Amino acid sequence: MKKSSKFIPALLLIAALVFQLGCASTSSTGKSKPSGFLGDYSLLSAGGDGRANLLYIDESAQFSQYDKVLLEPVTVWRTSDANLNDLEAAELKQLTDHLYTSVHKELSKKYEMVQVAGPGTLRVRLALTEAVGANVAMNTVSSIIPIGLIGSSAKKMATGSHAFVGKASVEGEVLDSITNVRLLAAVDERAGRKDPIGGKWSDANAAFDYWAEKLASRLNGLVRAEGMKQSLKEIE
Repeated sequence: MKKSSKFIPALLLIAALVFQLGCASTSSTGKSKPSGFLGDYSLLSAGGDGRANLLYIDESAQFSQYDKVLLEPVTVWRTSDANLNDLEAAELKQLTDHLYTSVHKELSKKYEMVQVAGPGTLRVRLALTEAVGANVAMNTVSSIIPIGLIGSSAKKMATGSHAFVGKASVEGEVLDSITNVRLLAAVDERAGRKDPIGGKWSDANAAFDYWAEKLASRLNGLVRAEGMKQSLKEIE
């Protein structure tokens, strides 16, 4: 029994790594700041729990009238202090391609994806405004060694994200493709959650997938809410 007990710490470590790999995710940093891509930010306000850091929804819009989406290519919007200014063109292409593909995939489940503006068509504009790759080697060390966790937690309190994890920031808006009236807009930033196993851009890509699913579910929710309001009116 004594001999086998020596392997318990190692087994616990392996189990912890496997668990964290399966639970890889991202969380809001709460640190978003407008980059300029959206132009007018006057109507955006704090989104609250489970929402983008800054959010605007046109409550009077009739979202149920739209059954098509024109998804524009993702823009790389550089500010003077953005880390993405130092990225290679190939890395930027990989990031924007992943964001575009993920959003297209989620929206296509509900909408017809089109290439031209028209009646009943939403125009979706997205910009990547920041991207920081994870330092995989240091992230692994800081995730496993207690002293590393302490330092990482302190950094999260100050910056909104753990040390050595990746993060990404985006801005986006949904417009009527004919009138260009803004129906929805958001500014958000998400970072990794100390996943010790993953590639340089795994955290950023996970954030893209989250935003894609969130945009699709938000639009679907607005359509459902509109239908409920109409049903209540018919009952009155």
